Amino acid sequence: FPVTIGSLGIDHCDLIHFDLEGYETNALMGAINLIEKSSPVIITERECGREFLESIGYRMVQKTSMDAIFVRG
Repeated sequence: FPVTIGSLGIDHCDLIHFDLEGYETNALMGAINLIEKSSPVIITERECGREFLESIGYRMVQKTSMDAIFVRG
């Protein structure tokens, strides 16, 4: 059965790093309450989820060979 970030009972976080082979947007949607509350730095593989993150106020601040780093604001 799938486990969502929202089901873990986490109240705050500073960083979320996703490596989900293209399922990052689904995971981001499942973590939206925590993201809205904490505004963590978010790292995704190959800019996956970029459109979703930009729609909720994030911007890409750095790209490595495999990952993209997003911050809110």
